[in-house]
Amino acid sequence: MLAALVSKLLGAAGTAFLDRVLTHVERKADSETERQRIHAAREKAANAESSGVIKEAMAHRIFWVVWFIAAAPTALWFGWGMLDSFMNGQLRDVAALPPQLKTYADIVFTNIFYVGGGAVGLQALAKAIGRR
Repeated sequence: MLAALVSKLLGAAGTAFLDRVLTHVERKADSETERQRIHAAREKAANAESSGVIKEAMAHRIFWVVWFIAAAPTALWFGWGMLDSFMNGQLRDVAALPPQLKTYADIVFTNIFYVGGGAVGLQALAKAIGRR
């Protein structure tokens, strides 16, 4: 019943009205697609810029000094906790990290393990190539 009513209304309004409605819907879909494409291009450019800044920073020695100053205490804290667990709690307890430092520590450990794993992999690959 509702379909018949809509059909009569659109028929009375003529095909020009229906064409305008459909054209509007197509333009809206095109503009939304275009907006998404522009957003993706903007995000891609920002990621490329960020990557370039990081690569440039990592080329300087001071970056690694600062990284060591930040990562060494975190690694020592983690190592002390592991050693305490290994010795069945005979060492002094390690305090739990506050939530704001926990996120930072997770990033540090992720980077240390990725870089360490990558370095070991590259060394193994270089030795394998060198033997040939």
